[in-house]
Amino acid sequence: MNHGLTPRESLLVTADSIVAALLMRGHVAQSLALADTGQWLQLFEAALLRATPPDSAGRVFDRWLDNPAGSRRIADGSVYWAISGDTTRLRRAMQLAVGGMLPGFPAPLISGMQALARGDSSGAIAALTLTDSGCAGWCWEARLPLAFLLSAAARDREAAAVLDQDFLAWPALRVMWMMERGRVNERLGARPKAIDAYVFVANAWRKADAPLQPLVAEARRALARLCGDPTRS
Repeated sequence: MNHGLTPRESLLVTADSIVAALLMRGHVAQSLALADTGQWLQLFEAALLRATPPDSAGRVFDRWLDNPAGSRRIADGSVYWAISGDTTRLRRAMQLAVGGMLPGFPAPLISGMQALARGDSSGAIAALTLTDSGCAGWCWEARLPLAFLLSAAARDREAAAVLDQDFLAWPALRVMWMMERGRVNERLGARPKAIDAYVFVANAWRKADAPLQPLVAEARRALARLCGDPTRS
């Protein structure tokens, strides 16, 4: 059933589903090969996974900023620019947010992204710690960098509280989310949670592209370590 979609719309929906499945399995190059000029999900995830050349991604990102037809892709791109320390592109994106081009984009998220881009981890953590009502539709953009910042700062209990929430935004990024959940819970001694997260990563990316295989190897080593020592709890 196509629910009233035109043939072209049905093809686009099917293509998006295939791309999502490929990304979930870590087949980034294949998903990029299927992309057309109107799609951006593949490039965004590939950039965050460091599985595409930054210069190539940057050229497309500049076109997004020059013609901001899709507010969601600018908002999601801001996560990559903030994490990458790309203050120039982030500044342009946040100007669009302040100018109302990203409807509903929370003000604390703007300051959080800016702090992250300039390397102010404490400021970014403070700004990105938003309630469900505070992030209102933009929660993953805050929580993905927040979880990694808390983990890097050895604030593992706070990181675990963020990572205990389900991550529904993007298929491949959910695997990264689960990898960090495994690391944090292992450090906390929460063995069942860590094992569950590492199993997810090892299974999802079992045949992933070469750039992602180091994470698979890390997950497998962790599983051997945790499952081989039944005294840990």
